[in-house]
Amino acid sequence: MARTAKPAQAQAVEKANLVEKPEAGGKTQARKNSLARTELETEVLYGLLGHPGHFVRRLHQISVAIFLKQTEKYDLTQVQFATLETINFAPGIDQSTLGHLIALDRQTISNVIGRLVDKGLVHREPRDGRTNALFATVKAKTILRSMRPLAGSVGGILLAPLTERERKSFVRMLIKLVESNNQLSRAPYNPTGKDA
Repeated sequence: MARTAKPAQAQAVEKANLVEKPEAGGKTQARKNSLARTELETEVLYGLLGHPGHFVRRLHQISVAIFLKQTEKYDLTQVQFATLETINFAPGIDQSTLGHLIALDRQTISNVIGRLVDKGLVHREPRDGRTNALFATVKAKTILRSMRPLAGSVGGILLAPLTERERKSFVRMLIKLVESNNQLSRAPYNPTGKDA
């Protein structure tokens, strides 16, 4: 009877057990453990988790970490910064339109605006009883002027391992993927606010 190949998950578990299993042998066993650990890490990185979404998530984590490091003294997240920049660019914009423009769902944009109001960076002005016009405060404008060069450096740091040609190609493909898959998002980019 032919032997059935073990699934990748089972192989990874066996490798994990090999790493933890104490055996005599000194340096020889330590070397085996080291090799097994390397094989396990490779299996997890490129096998079990080797799908594009995982690497997109990891790259996003790295991007957020770089942004927070570069702009730490301002205590703003990337989403808060993008929200504030958009409000500053379009004074009087309402919350719903803002959410559609920067691709945030209703609950998230409400929470972000609430935090910016609490920080004294955004103020609301009633428009028609149901919506508020949003404006960046003087404090926000001052912070944005100081933050822009720092926030702008994030992309350069993130893409530093790539050549100039690779950067242009990567960004072009990234934009294509985002635009082509926009409607698959829970909060698609929708500047008109109308149903697609």
